[in-house]
Amino acid sequence: MKTMQIYAFDMNCVGHINHGLWTHPRDRSAHYTDLDYWTEFAKTAERGKLDGIFLADIVGVYDIYRGSPSSVIETGAQIPVNDPMIPISAMAYVTKHLGFGVTVNTTYDPPFLLARRMSTLDHLTKGRIGWNIVTGYLDSAARSMGFDKLPEHDARYDAAEEYLEILYKLWEGSWDDDAVVRDKAGGVYADPSKVRSVRHDGKYYRMEGIHLSEPSPQRTPLLFQAGASARGQDFAARHAECVFIAGPNPKAARPTVDALRAKAEEFGRGADALKILSLITVVVGRTDKEAQDKLEEYRSHASVEASLAHYSASTGVDFSKYGLDDVIDQSSTNANQSALAAITKQAPKPVMLRDIIDQMILGSRMKPVVGSPEQIADHLATWIEEGDIDGFNLARTVAPESLRDFVDLVVPVLQERGVFKAELPDRCGRSFSAGTAGCPLLIPPPSSGADLSVVQPGDQPVAKPLDTADEHDEDGHHRDHHTGFETLIAIADGEVAEAAGADGAGHGRGADQRYQRDGETGDDARQRFRHQHLADDRPAIAAHGTHGIDQPAIDLAQRYFGDTGVIGRCGDGERHDGRPSAERGADDQPRQRDQRHQQDDERHRAKAVDDCA
Repeated sequence: MKTMQIYAFDMNCVGHINHGLWTHPRDRSAHYTDLDYWTEFAKTAERGKLDGIFLADIVGVYDIYRGSPSSVIETGAQIPVNDPMIPISAMAYVTKHLGFGVTVNTTYDPPFLLARRMSTLDHLTKGRIGWNIVTGYLDSAARSMGFDKLPEHDARYDAAEEYLEILYKLWEGSWDDDAVVRDKAGGVYADPSKVRSVRHDGKYYRMEGIHLSEPSPQRTPLLFQAGASARGQDFAARHAECVFIAGPNPKAARPTVDALRAKAEEFGRGADALKILSLITVVVGRTDKEAQDKLEEYRSHASVEASLAHYSASTGVDFSKYGLDDVIDQSSTNANQSALAAITKQAPKPVMLRDIIDQMILGSRMKPVVGSPEQIADHLATWIEEGDIDGFNLARTVAPESLRDFVDLVVPVLQERGVFKAELPDRCGRSFSAGTAGCPLLIPPPSSGADLSVVQPGDQPVAKPLDTADEHDEDGHHRDHHTGFETLIAIADGEVAEAAGADGAGHGRGADQRYQRDGETGDDARQRFRHQHLADDRPAIAAHGTHGIDQPAIDLAQRYFGDTGVIGRCGDGERHDGRPSAERGADDQPRQRDQRHQQDDERHRAKAVDDCA
């Protein structure tokens, strides 16, 4: 069995998932405004060798139920709620290995400012920060932020795609790895020639600027995502490294898991590129009877009212309008589509309000897992095997004792069975949380259509021959429908090397196997491309343009590197020697294109030069 990953799931508020339990006499969640509350929480999680702490967040209040936020305000259901990013640096200070995932909404936070905040946390945590990407689902949040209404579900994801594109450019492309020199004798902190402005002019965002933070350990933080709708799954398969799901049992969750892994394969990443974590609530005792007694004790403090108010906001359905035996029949809202589908079109039978309330044993729509440490371990193993998941997001009940009980009682059993780590590696968040080999993001920076981006310094060029037998379109332009990669040719003093580049939409993270070396993973190949350096430490420049390279690309290369090297797309499958097309002979000219393609090329080249200026 695979080694499972476990995150402690919490929120900077009194009531998170299991509502009403803050009223338990041993619960300390009302101290969420104290820094000691969070540092002790982090110490406990690290003592238990957990992979990290994941902090949820909302922007807005739950006001669908009874048409008012009164129920959630009265019961403390995620209101009041503080900023989740603020406690992280303190928790990182008292831990060494623990990772941190934090939720930030793309609909309301400007990408330029978020880029700096995440880079700052990546520095302060020494590469242990992750970002849970959400687009929001609360109309109250939209109104609070000055919107007339919440943007439509799929439009929010469309905007998020563009948002990620900007962040990749800022995090991965604005500063070279060696831009910061810290030369005290010469009075030079950073080399201006190795820092560049990012320009973006899209449908949803316009910006131009240099990333304000110097390169952090990961550059791009570990990326989490929790969207379970068809559009959300598509987004996760393109971008996420860890995906959170919520299902009542492994059988019910398996279709979502299978769909996510299949989509990841479609984007050339591989089924195991995603680490899928399921939400779970655990009540454990030294014996089964002790656990059952504890459950009844907890249950006396649970709030069904708060849970219904929370679930109403999640689904966009006001459950106060339904009787106990009424079937939930509202099939479409602009809120959380996967939450609504779970009780309507994806439910195995019609769901009545009574059925929903019966699930709310601890003030949550998810039933807890209850038992002895061995029983809990058995249940988790069943989830891993039958659900094909990679781990769990552990929701709190009574804080802090629920996490302490899990760490002291369940973790040792998991470790004895060899399904949970005995020690956390002394590495950055991406290396142990996503299961990859090192800290830096294993993709080249995506681009929009025809960006030119300076290739970051690295070790060696990719050195596999060009496969000219691949599919071409009617004009002879190289196509790769499976992974969306462009073929790129690097030229330096007559030497030619190939690399795999992004197709302009950020689609997929695994490299095309044609560009991998023996024994090298797809992600390794993409990382090597991002850090590509031509022979004898000669730099190169990447042209993510349309077809071939021409004078603008060469001018740009010479602007940065002189005559040392140029890299450009070989759109027609032929090798270009770096000369402008006008200087090449008839025998090595690319296939002739019609006037429309020529005009497109000129437009993209002009934009490319502007984008890298």
